[in-house]
Formats: sequence, C-alpha cells, structure tokens
Amino acid sequence: MRLHQIIGIILIAVVLTSCTAEVTPAPIENTLPVPGEGYPPPGETVAIPNNDLGYPAPPTEEDPSPKANFVVPTPASDTGVVTGKLIITYENNRPYIASGILLGKLIYPEEGDQSSPPLLSSDPNTDPKAVQNSETGEFFISDVPPGTYGLVLWSPSNTVIIENPEKPGEYIKVTVEANQLTELGIIPIP
Repeated sequence: MRLHQIIGIILIAVVLTSCTAEVTPAPIENTLPVPGEGYPPPGETVAIPNNDLGYPAPPTEEDPSPKANFVVPTPASDTGVVTGKLIITYENNRPYIASGILLGKLIYPEEGDQSSPPLLSSDPNTDPKAVQNSETGEFFISDVPPGTYGLVLWSPSNTVIIENPEKPGEYIKVTVEANQLTELGIIPIP
C-alpha cells in the first residue's frame, strides 16, 4: 500500500471513533417560576422607571368605554367635519364596523353638468378618512376641504360606494362646507 492510502485509512478510523464518543449535555437551569410564585408576587406591583408602559397598567379615573372617548372635533374655518353612523339592517341594526371609511371625490363627465351620473375617484392614501367608534358604529371625518363627495367603504381587497337608501342606484352625496358640521345620520348597510 502506498503511504497516502495508509494515512487516509488512519484518518477515517480516528474520525469514526471520535463520532462514537458519548456526549454529556450541560445542565440546564430551571428558569420557570416556582408554583405559587408569579410575576409580580401576589399582592405586589412592579414599577418600571422611565416607562409609561409599566406592568400593571396604572389605574385611570376616565371612563374606558369607547363612547366616552369618542369626541367629534369642531370644524376649522377652512374645512368641515362629517359625522354619521353605520348599521347593518339585516342584523337588527347592529353597528357596522368598517376597515376604512373615506370620502371619494365626485367627478362629473361635463363641467357643471350634474344631470349625468358622476364618477367617483377614491384613494385611501389621500382622501379624507374616518375615525370610527368600534362599538357604536359612529364615525367622523375631520379636516375635509369644501366640496361634494361620495361615501366609500374601503378595505385592502374591496372598495364599495355606499348607495343612497332613499334613491336606489345613486350614491350618497356628501356636501361639505367650510366651518360646518355635516351630519349624515344613520346609514344602513344592506
């Protein structure tokens, strides 16, 4: 046999014998709390300095209900505010909570001719968006420039223009004036 073949056989034998050696795992410390000892210990609270997100949350005097925290802003001198409430008619008028509510700009085919049906331009990145109460379905859209809009329900997968329940086939037209509150009232979603 040649020398390089003998060295190769010896090297393989060494590798095989080292692979069969028994490995002893390192001890693992128990980092779980002992039963009955939680975090924080019963009856105690833990304050985290310089952190508003401490555990547990500090007590509050405010009413935590969404209704109490839902305040419609006052219209500015150059913009308006739109309010309303969405309900689902076939579910006993349960509040409808939308992914997004916005105002799309109505575009008429001919300038000034409002007898033709309008087109609606809707862009969730630039159009006025609503803040909605997640329990009551009420919403407001603030800082809306004066103009005529269509009310749009928006989600990443779908956009729906809300029809006027009193005039089927027509959009709900929202006319906004500066320094004015435009109340749409209850809007049924079929």
